[in-house]
Amino acid sequence: MGEGLIFYFVSWCVWVVVTFLMAKTRERFLAGLFLLVLIISSNESVAIFHFRFSLTAIIITCVCIAILINRKKVVYPTFASIIVSIGYAGMLLWETVVPVWVVMPRLILLSLLCYILLYFLVESMMVRLAIWGFGSVFGEFIYSMVVMGYNVSAPIGDAGYLDVLSLVSVIVMLNSAVASVARTFEQAVLNRVRRKAGFRS
Repeated sequence: MGEGLIFYFVSWCVWVVVTFLMAKTRERFLAGLFLLVLIISSNESVAIFHFRFSLTAIIITCVCIAILINRKKVVYPTFASIIVSIGYAGMLLWETVVPVWVVMPRLILLSLLCYILLYFLVESMMVRLAIWGFGSVFGEFIYSMVVMGYNVSAPIGDAGYLDVLSLVSVIVMLNSAVASVARTFEQAVLNRVRRKAGFRS
């Protein structure tokens, strides 16, 4: 499977869900517009100093920073983003030094490790996605800086990165959806037990 196909598949699927299943709100419009801009800009890149950034990575960084800045608590998400960036860069360096993924394919293993890191850092789905977006792009930048010292060029935000980005984002959203359904079911069962016991909810 070619790199980038998972990103396009996931982006279009999420866009369809956002456009046709979400209520007509400002958030739905912004989310749909954001996804379309990501898809359109995925093949474009810009050179900044000695680094080449994909336009998608730049857009993701700007949007994620805006989300994190608008929150009341900024310090912890910033700290968590730094942890994610260092962890992600470390995984990429490990892959470069030991390019053998014994347990499972690279994409799946890298995505699972990144999700586990996010899972223990923060609970909110939106904050997880924002931290993941900003932290992963910054991790790509750290990795590019390190390998540049060995005369190796590593573009920031290439198609392989977009696959990992989209797969981790899907896992975060699915986990949040499952948790929400579980809480609703648990509350319904609890209310039914209370009614049978003679309590009023």
